[in-house]
Amino acid sequence: MRKTINIFTLLFFIWLVLDTFSIPSIFVEFLLVGRLPGMNTSLSPNLMLAIMASVTGIIVFESLARHISVIGRIRRHFITIVARQERLPRRRFSRI
Repeated sequence: MRKTINIFTLLFFIWLVLDTFSIPSIFVEFLLVGRLPGMNTSLSPNLMLAIMASVTGIIVFESLARHISVIGRIRRHFITIVARQERLPRRRFSRI
């Protein structure tokens, strides 16, 4: 519980520091309008579409790659368990 409180306090402190420099509003302006920080110019809608499509593609690719990696690890673990069970003798105490 103490660790959770410390993490939330740290996140709140970071949010306050970012808010003093108005970074959240700058980020939202960039995403919605394409306005570059510190300049009065904005990017063209086609360029913003290309940027958003590439970022979305990267995020989707990374999430699928991690999902496939996890499935591969589960499959390898299952195969090792099955192989271990096949190596065990059928009857351990067949002779008395």
